[in-house]
Amino acid sequence: MDNLLAEAAKLLAANTKLNVTYTHHDARNAEETDGQLTITHGNQKQTWCVEEKEGLTRHRLHKLQLEKIVFNNKKHL
Repeated sequence: MDNLLAEAAKLLAANTKLNVTYTHHDARNAEETDGQLTITHGNQKQTWCVEEKEGLTRHRLHKLQLEKIVFNNKKHL
């Protein structure tokens, strides 16, 4: 599973017209994510923090949905 995100980025780039890069976080510097996925198309560039998961359970999905709600409601300065 070490290369899952890198392989996903390569496949996405190969099958779309998007520039996709994955940057792996060093284990010593790991925040709470495994790395960053950056997608560039024209003048637009988006970067997301990403995590690898072995399997998706109802509990894990519910937790991810709650985190999305909290993140979307967070006020940005």
